[in-house]
Amino acid sequence: MPSCPRCHSKMVRRMSNGNYFYGCSAYPICKGTRNL
Repeated sequence: MPSCPRCHSKMVRRMSNGNYFYGCSAYPICKGTRNL
């Protein structure tokens, strides 16, 4: 599992508008994302 590019926390797989991406587990405090 990748780490967040902004805060280095773990990232979790999320879906928005039918597309998957990695979002920071510290959301909403940190809004870091990565493409799958």
